[in-house]
Amino acid sequence: MTEKIRVLYVDDEINLLDLGKLFLERLGDFTVTTASGAAEVIDILKSDSHDVIISDYQMPVMDGIALLKHLKSHGDNTPFILFTGRGREEVVIEALNNGADFYLQKGGELKSQFTELAHKIRSAVSRRRTEKQAKDTERRLYDIINFLPDATFAIDTEGTVITWNRAIEEMTGVPACDMLGKGNYEYAIPFYGERRPMLINRVSISDEKLSQGTYTFIRKEGDSLIAEATISHTPGKNFVLFGKASLLYNGDGNVIGAIESLRDTTEVNQGREALLGSERKIEAMAANIPGVVYRFCVNPDGTFGFDYISERSRQILGLENDHITFFDKFIMGIVPKDREGFLRSIQYAISTKTLWQCDIQYNKPSGETIWISAVSSPIVEKERLIFDGVIFDNTARKQAEEELVQDENHLDTLVTFYQMASVPLKELMDFALQKAVEFSASSIGYLAFVNEDETMLTMYSWSEQAMKECGINKKPLEYPIHSTGLWGEAVRQRRPVITNDYSAPNPLKKGHPKGHVRIIRHMNIPVFDGAHIVMVAGVGNKSSLYNERDVRELTLLMNGLWNVIKQRKAEAELLRKNEELYAINEELSATDEELRSNLEELIRQEQIIRESEEKYRLIFEYSPLGHISFDEKGVIVACNEKIIQIIGSSREELIGLDLLRLSDNKLVSEVQNALNGETGLYEGIYTSVTSKKITPVRGIFAPMNVESGNIPGGIGIFEDITERKRAEDSLNEANKKLRLLTGLTRHDILNKLTAIQGYHYLALEATDMTSNHEYISHAHQAGDRMEAIIGFTREYENFGIASSGWQRI
Repeated sequence: MTEKIRVLYVDDEINLLDLGKLFLERLGDFTVTTASGAAEVIDILKSDSHDVIISDYQMPVMDGIALLKHLKSHGDNTPFILFTGRGREEVVIEALNNGADFYLQKGGELKSQFTELAHKIRSAVSRRRTEKQAKDTERRLYDIINFLPDATFAIDTEGTVITWNRAIEEMTGVPACDMLGKGNYEYAIPFYGERRPMLINRVSISDEKLSQGTYTFIRKEGDSLIAEATISHTPGKNFVLFGKASLLYNGDGNVIGAIESLRDTTEVNQGREALLGSERKIEAMAANIPGVVYRFCVNPDGTFGFDYISERSRQILGLENDHITFFDKFIMGIVPKDREGFLRSIQYAISTKTLWQCDIQYNKPSGETIWISAVSSPIVEKERLIFDGVIFDNTARKQAEEELVQDENHLDTLVTFYQMASVPLKELMDFALQKAVEFSASSIGYLAFVNEDETMLTMYSWSEQAMKECGINKKPLEYPIHSTGLWGEAVRQRRPVITNDYSAPNPLKKGHPKGHVRIIRHMNIPVFDGAHIVMVAGVGNKSSLYNERDVRELTLLMNGLWNVIKQRKAEAELLRKNEELYAINEELSATDEELRSNLEELIRQEQIIRESEEKYRLIFEYSPLGHISFDEKGVIVACNEKIIQIIGSSREELIGLDLLRLSDNKLVSEVQNALNGETGLYEGIYTSVTSKKITPVRGIFAPMNVESGNIPGGIGIFEDITERKRAEDSLNEANKKLRLLTGLTRHDILNKLTAIQGYHYLALEATDMTSNHEYISHAHQAGDRMEAIIGFTREYENFGIASSGWQRI
């Protein structure tokens, strides 16, 4: 997998930072770190490196060019892109002169702007990586050359020695420090004892002008010149050197010098051909290209095949590097649609002896499908046509291209969502579902809403193909989430759920009715509004496996849809609120007079309440009876002056007194009755706990009721019954005396009455007047005595009414 480009983006505009990070990271091949100022960039770079720096120009304290100068002065050569709204020419010139890789002006269409920025980033990073690779390659080549077993040296176009490796040092005894930079055929002296052209100077001569000269043999093989010569520079000692010289080219194909390798073949001259073949393979592999290095040979009889395959074929293609069986297996791995074209391209390159290249899809034995590309130019070697090249795994680049196209399509779809904001909801939902199925390469899909408490799914839209395949009559629209199978897991687990093998056993499955669409693969996601799931979107039956990118794409699409739906709801709610406000305004206008009238009535009622409270206060304070108020705990909170007089205490001592803690159990019981909502009656001799005064009192305790039904306390009313007690005692004493007197008087009167009745009887029986007169006289005397007794009782009529007192006797 291609490593993501690490971007360090600095700008003092936080919103632009967030937007840039979001856009670039959505492209898939970037990871973005943001900074709000140059100082923060410097701190970040102290501990971490990045592939590219994007900087605004105009920033506080240190602007973008000052930051660039600082980084360059401290040896930081990270690619630098100035991304600013300032478009002055002098800013551009200064930025580029100080080492900026690119300059990009802000403004214009947002998508195009960030697409161009992404292109600049890739270009800057690619260029820097290419430069680094070139330096690394140059160093590797230098090391390779320096450590080659063959004596090797190179010259530039002026004939100056630029390379003199260790092997040639050992062969000639001349150290590199004495040879590098020398010209005028200085390199020939160690071999021939004089300044003269060598094989390296003849490599550019055409075949027609090439002569054998002093060489045992000399010939061209492609761009290389091969020769063998016997050197007799040391008297009495000859040795054979096999030499190969080639021109050196730069990236533009221009000749920049030549290189020659010399090998002492005095003892190994017979193994020249084998050594040449081995050297060529080593040279091909020394390129260290991250691909399958191959050598494809076409024989004079028209037969062809690979005679070399590098070890990477196992890693990239999944094939053993057996050059005998490789071709047939490789052809069978090419996807059918590309196979015929691939074979035709080989035949064409062979027949025309021209550049061969391909860009095809390949199925590895593991089942994985990848993109591969290859390119090679033919050379003729011993009447054979040779194609040397490398097969690269190009999957990452292809996927990036496809993802870029998909991202553009997604952006277009999101724009279309907002353009469709006024169409019916069903049409909008069907369009979104169609795009979800299309983007995920699925064949079926559905959309469902979730209720407020996330217990019910309401199916709103099925894809067209799903409706065609479904054979269920009277399809239900509502599905309790607790009874759903795998497709309800997105709500229960509150995350996307992928099932790439729907047929595999799964305890979360709950079956489906007869006629249900056949499901091979399935993926669905929850759509959140804050912490609440509002929708579930699902797709199914993709030909390949669902992956995390499918999840991201479907989530992005459905979030865009929900934002449009929310916008529609908000607009509808705003319209409804406006209508309600208008109606309320009308109602307020109509009831304004009523409110004023109610206000006057409230003021009047408040005045009445204040007057009532004042009357109650006067009654409470100046009542001839003692009054107390106590709270829900039985603690006195108020008292009047009369109760203070009755029990002989003070207001300070009474306020705060807990009635429920008194020793008078009857009084405590009656207070508790009042707190329980009943009326309590008390009469008795009360001994004050504060003054110890003993007072006969009678009291009544009543609860204070409120509308809520709670009892916040009660009141107590007391009467001093001392005088009444005294009167009752006097009356009882008088009653005793009257009962005694009445007994005595009644006895005397009864005696006198008996006498009168007796004399009356005798008078009636008497026969003479004298006796009669006597009897009547005695009866008269008894009557006088009775009258005297009755007169005596009048003296006691007012007995007990007046107060008793002491009398002197």
